[in-house]
Amino acid sequence: MLRIHSLSGRSICAAAVVCVSVASAASADMLTGVTCENPVGSPVGSSSGIADYQYLGARFEFTEQVEVESVGGEFVNLYGSFFAAIVPLDSMAALPQGDPSQGIPFNPGEVLTYETFSVSQYPSPPQIRTIPLSVTLDPGVYGVVFGAGLYGTSCNSVSGMPRYHSIAGSSGFFWSSLWSNAYDDQNRIQITLVPEPTTMGLLAMGGLALLGRRKADHRRRRST
Repeated sequence: MLRIHSLSGRSICAAAVVCVSVASAASADMLTGVTCENPVGSPVGSSSGIADYQYLGARFEFTEQVEVESVGGEFVNLYGSFFAAIVPLDSMAALPQGDPSQGIPFNPGEVLTYETFSVSQYPSPPQIRTIPLSVTLDPGVYGVVFGAGLYGTSCNSVSGMPRYHSIAGSSGFFWSSLWSNAYDDQNRIQITLVPEPTTMGLLAMGGLALLGRRKADHRRRRST
């Protein structure tokens, strides 16, 4: 299981996720934090559908309080209006509760936060789309869920997310009349965290130290 640590040495994320990137905060168009992704294997060659009351999700576990900046996913041939939601879970094996007997995916108050977004036509080949979504999460396990049919969203066709084979640590799940684990139909689903101030300060100090060493090395080369 991969653990993602801050520069202060504390473990931030204990889920078996992939650390995708640490992006620079120099550009407003770039993510400013650590992006974690559901681990996936090789492509299956088809897509999992997102439509009205057909959702796709993945689990993430955090060992300390974190600030979420955005969520994201890899989409293909996507059009309609959709939601991205974060739901607390009891464990890395748990699923959202809801009331499947009544066709209800989430119980009242079960969704911590959500954001809606519209897509007129998402191009092929598949691309990652990032949805800004700000929330503070206490230590625990959470599901990031994409779907349509709630919060005023609608998609009547089965638009999709590319499918991948499961590997160790894959944590996908889905809703289609009830919640189920995605045993061999994984999707690239991401969550991006705002870096803690201590980490940003250490990153800046590290950059200044590196710059100082380079200048010193340059002076020594010139003097020899």
